[in-house]
Amino acid sequence: MFVLGCSPLAGTTAEAPAVAVSWRRYWLGPAFAAVLTLTAVVVIFSRLIPALAPPAPPPSERRDDVRGLIAAGREALRHEDFRIAAARFAEARRRRDERPDSLSPAEARELTRLERQAALVADLLSESLDEILQRAAGTREEERQAQFNLRYRDKAVIFDDVVARDAAGRFGLAVYEVRAPGEPARVELSDLKLLKALPLAEPRRMLFGARLAGLGREERGGHGLWVIHLEPESGVLLTDEDAAGACCPRPLDAGLQAVLRQQEEWAAALP
Repeated sequence: MFVLGCSPLAGTTAEAPAVAVSWRRYWLGPAFAAVLTLTAVVVIFSRLIPALAPPAPPPSERRDDVRGLIAAGREALRHEDFRIAAARFAEARRRRDERPDSLSPAEARELTRLERQAALVADLLSESLDEILQRAAGTREEERQAQFNLRYRDKAVIFDDVVARDAAGRFGLAVYEVRAPGEPARVELSDLKLLKALPLAEPRRMLFGARLAGLGREERGGHGLWVIHLEPESGVLLTDEDAAGACCPRPLDAGLQAVLRQQEEWAAALP
């Protein structure tokens, strides 16, 4: 006699099929109830979650939202809160990218120009180019490059100067001279793609900025020459008076205001 629920020799008895069928019937009810409950939960939540979500604002409100950020950025520029202005313009651009119909093409281009100008003045160098060269003089190449990368790379500099081209077609500053201790130096404006796209056959006064890319030395005529390089894509024409006020005394003189208007026309024609 076996004291078990069923005989281990059930495979040879007639009761085995009945026992197996009874176990299957036992689990059939709970499994069906679980499937039914899960289905009900999915249906309820699929209807409940959309109802709890806030309704999407109408298109007119979304456009006003982007324009409100642009207005807030302009207000920050007027108060010389340049990093706040850059953040407002960046957020406006992000929302405009999500909803291209929120701004007209002309408004979108103006937003891009404002964002680039605000970001540029927010990242201005705290030292002059002359001071950078003074620090670099007498420093070994490896240490000089490490210090430049740490302290100056991608920082911005703005020039209010006459830009002219030499006989070789290379751009240069006509007035401002960068000075290194005991050696000549120059800013390599020809790095900038922006200048190549502008009508600069004749010398023109300009107010523009760019970001630092590197500091190196060249040998010319048996003498060393310091060269400050700029990021090719970083050229920015200043067109906004409040952004220009970051580097120029206010009120802006009539000549500089005329420069800003001319550069606004150029910027509007750029791709």
